[in-house]
Amino acid sequence: MARVQPVQTVPDQFKKWTFDREEPGESPIGLSTGALGTRPTGSWKIKAHPQAPSAPNILVQATPCPDPNCYQILLAEGLTYEYLDLTVLLRPTAEGGQGSGGVVFGLKDPKNFYAVLVDLTAGTLEVIRVLDGKDTVLGRAPVRRKQAPWHSLRVQRNTII
Repeated sequence: MARVQPVQTVPDQFKKWTFDREEPGESPIGLSTGALGTRPTGSWKIKAHPQAPSAPNILVQATPCPDPNCYQILLAEGLTYEYLDLTVLLRPTAEGGQGSGGVVFGLKDPKNFYAVLVDLTAGTLEVIRVLDGKDTVLGRAPVRRKQAPWHSLRVQRNTII
């Protein structure tokens, strides 16, 4: 079973997920799925991995998006932050694979949110806004893939006008 373990600072202000007490093959508890528009929601599963940043488990997307403009999102339940400061660790897709990962923030519903997406295979980072189900790229920058199994993506929200 998945457990969300808060970091011991201010209650309900800081959260940390490691998925290391979960059982492989299970869905994470405290997180729910969504998708943009009428596309199917994604499925995420706990998986044992020898290079997990904190052994033994990682969280993986179990169902691929059916098309390039697909956004299958995973949402932390019961958390709302005005000024988000979030770091996630991302692993590149398998050789020849495609896809991006990132962070959704400022979510009103699955048709209205902001996101930072990084595609390590293509070497790009994008900030997008989804408004009434239509995405707009607000910014794009190149990123260099390191020769490391994991990459950090940190998102800090100060103000979005």
